[in-house]
Amino acid sequence: DTTKNVTDVFSQGGLNLTATPTGASKGGTVTVTNIHADLTTKTLYADVIGTPTYTGGTAFTHDQEAVFTWATTGGSTVFPTLAAGQTLTLTNTLDTLAATSTFKSDLINGLGIKGVGLSTLNALSNYGSLDSSITVTAAAVPEASSVATMALGLAGLAFVARRRAR
Repeated sequence: DTTKNVTDVFSQGGLNLTATPTGASKGGTVTVTNIHADLTTKTLYADVIGTPTYTGGTAFTHDQEAVFTWATTGGSTVFPTLAAGQTLTLTNTLDTLAATSTFKSDLINGLGIKGVGLSTLNALSNYGSLDSSITVTAAAVPEASSVATMALGLAGLAFVARRRAR
């Protein structure tokens, strides 16, 4: 096979959403980390941590919860076979993001969204797009003759060590 399809992308980064008490929020923070894009199901998963600062708010942690789905994937998700040391970068766009009902609930509870903020959140259907770049560098693979030479050398060392032990 001369190509490989990218089916999953993982990120160690994330984001913090913080709201101060206003007419739209009672206050709190929602942290989104360990983002995982499943390109097969077009679903974005993440760890979501809510830290409400308002009275009666309950902190929560949800591991790898579905936070967004998307309509189209722009750009290439196929890597050709690369020569040793060759580098290739793919740029993608996940377009027409839609927040899941679970993530909307996390935003409401974690940030204490109320009033006009709640109306706005419920009216949103398109959260825009997410751009990503994936860079891969092919590792050098040792030639068979190099591996055979190393194996013979190790066998020779083992033979000498065994002979000395006698």
